[in-house]
Amino acid sequence: MQNLINSLAEGNKKNVYIFYFFLIMLTFSPVIFFSYAFSDDWSTFFDAITRNGSSFQWDVQSGRPVYAVFRYYGQMLINDISSFSYLRLFNILSLVVLSGFIYNFIDSRKIFDNPVFKVIFPLLICLLPTFQVYASWATCFPFTISVLLAGISYNKCFPHSKQRSSLPEKLASIVVLWVAFAIYQPTAITFLFFFMLDSCIKKESSLTVKKVATCFIILVIGVAGSFIMSKVLPVWLYGESLSRAELTADIGGKMKWFINESLINAVNNYNIQPVKIYSWFSSLAILIGLYTILVGKSGRWKTFIVIAIGIGSYAPNLATKENWAAFRSLVALELIISTLFLIGINSLVSRIFKQAFVWPLITLTIMIIAQYN
Repeated sequence: MQNLINSLAEGNKKNVYIFYFFLIMLTFSPVIFFSYAFSDDWSTFFDAITRNGSSFQWDVQSGRPVYAVFRYYGQMLINDISSFSYLRLFNILSLVVLSGFIYNFIDSRKIFDNPVFKVIFPLLICLLPTFQVYASWATCFPFTISVLLAGISYNKCFPHSKQRSSLPEKLASIVVLWVAFAIYQPTAITFLFFFMLDSCIKKESSLTVKKVATCFIILVIGVAGSFIMSKVLPVWLYGESLSRAELTADIGGKMKWFINESLINAVNNYNIQPVKIYSWFSSLAILIGLYTILVGKSGRWKTFIVIAIGIGSYAPNLATKENWAAFRSLVALELIISTLFLIGINSLVSRIFKQAFVWPLITLTIMIIAQYN
């Protein structure tokens, strides 16, 4: 595997994409070959078998009309428990596409100097617990597409081939982001993950106030569209929206919950059962990752922005009454914190070990952990 990764780092993109396909399919193969249903899958199964209902109205009232369409047509494929494998396979193939998209994103924008890390990073991102949930839970089968759309939206707004985007490109960015929100709101917020990669990770790139402001405006417009889909569209169609999206009044309690639940889960990244020793190790790696940003060009400004978008990525969850630190809604925060973690690990590996040996070992370990989870 060591020689393979080295050759991929020096080879063409097609081989990298095949590499991702093989390893992601291998890692998630159990969810394809085993027949099972989990949680909300059972209600989908009942609706599919009885042909007497669907979750379409519920999904629209949740502010996810595009997700409602996905589930409606996905339900048509269900005739027994084994049929859920088709939906899970769809998500796994979506992960393959996402890994290739992230690789192309960081390669075209020259975000990482280390060619081996550049190949490994997208794969490790797509093996995070959030994506493990999406791959193993048929109900979540369109969610990875939403992350991909958030990345495409960012590419439209900030194309790497030129300094600024045109007005039609910005409008296209907003529309694509609205579609991402219409699938699943937390995954659409990963727009900030791509902003962080492009604007804060590159050591020699400068970060302008204009770029930050543009990103903020696009995201606010996206969130406004999501609010309309959550509160206005359901009332117009069905006369009511869901109460779980109501704003919280207990700010202090919500922040305490965020630190004790969501933040701890995100810091523990690949370890889904947080323990102190791993939390401390991961925190150290994250701090090292932040330090590598701090010592680069516009370091203080970038470090502040990274911390701000880390908190901002979870802001919609902090604003609502619902208290549930589920991995599926943790996606943007987990991506941002795990990126810092991996950058910190890369910094340690490049200084202490022979990285050509260590990164294949880390990759294999995380693949095994993902299967175990």
